[in-house]
Amino acid sequence: DLVEAEDRDEERFLGSEIPLLKADCHCQLDQLDQAERLCDAVPDDYVSYAVKGSRRGTKHTVLDEIRRRRGCGCS
Repeated sequence: DLVEAEDRDEERFLGSEIPLLKADCHCQLDQLDQAERLCDAVPDDYVSYAVKGSRRGTKHTVLDEIRRRRGCGCS
């Protein structure tokens, strides 16, 4: 669904929302490298209320979850 939405969003109305949601989905599927790459397209200050976490919907929320899943001991 997100790929289709991205294809239809020719004016980039959704901006960073789709890459961040895609990164979150890949993270939840344990496709951590892909999730990390998608986070590169999201500005540090972008906030989405569709992504769960203590840092409420930033790419840092997703990156923290990636690190947690990889077991680096940081958060």
